[in-house]
Amino acid sequence: MSRLKVTCELDEVPISVHGLLYSEDGRLIAQSLPRVPRSTSQGFSYDLMARMSAEYERQKLKGVVQVGYLNLVAFLDHDAMRYIEVVREKNPKHDVVFKLVID
Repeated sequence: MSRLKVTCELDEVPISVHGLLYSEDGRLIAQSLPRVPRSTSQGFSYDLMARMSAEYERQKLKGVVQVGYLNLVAFLDHDAMRYIEVVREKNPKHDVVFKLVID
């Protein structure tokens, strides 16, 4: 699971966040999905503000942006786990490097 910081303007709200997890040699390992927080106190709640309103202009002048945190989870099947072990054995340090591409 990896923690993702999502930042947006006051008149923007993210609709969906997902990604793909690749191994260092470019093989697709898994799809990464957001883990929905149990409550808004866990950091993923946004307010949508209309542009050109007085409150929007005040917040914009202060440089306020909305920040939320989202945990991404990649579920690995048996084939993915086996492939990761093969890649790990090939690496002299027995490390595996992943690349996460987020949409």
